[in-house]
Amino acid sequence: MDFFYVRKGNYAIRELFKPNGLYHAWGWRGLTAYAVGFVVMIPFMSIPTIYTSPVAKSLSGGDLSPFIGFPVAAILYLVLARDIDVAGETRIAVEQHALLEAEALAHEEIGEAQSFDVGARVSDEFEASRVERHPGA
Repeated sequence: MDFFYVRKGNYAIRELFKPNGLYHAWGWRGLTAYAVGFVVMIPFMSIPTIYTSPVAKSLSGGDLSPFIGFPVAAILYLVLARDIDVAGETRIAVEQHALLEAEALAHEEIGEAQSFDVGARVSDEFEASRVERHPGA
């Protein structure tokens, strides 16, 4: 909900890594929506051998909880997120964009981007060292 409907993908990336930054360490809106959504799900849950709610029992064990809890959490998050200053956050994101690009270019110039081979498998390195150490294996 946050990415697609509230902030529409505009985040100040550098602020995500600061506990006291723009987004803080914990998002109370998301945690509140999650908790309320979970509580609303309980009367509709069916967890075999652990808990089966009366509604789930009447449906022969059918679990309707996601169909109830997820929309409740989503709508609650949208309501709680109405006071977020999206325009201010977008302005900060735009200001930081040039800095992020400069940092990315600096990393590319010193070769950090090439030092990590995405296609390499760690197990290949271990396999090669195992064969060298134990030729009879």
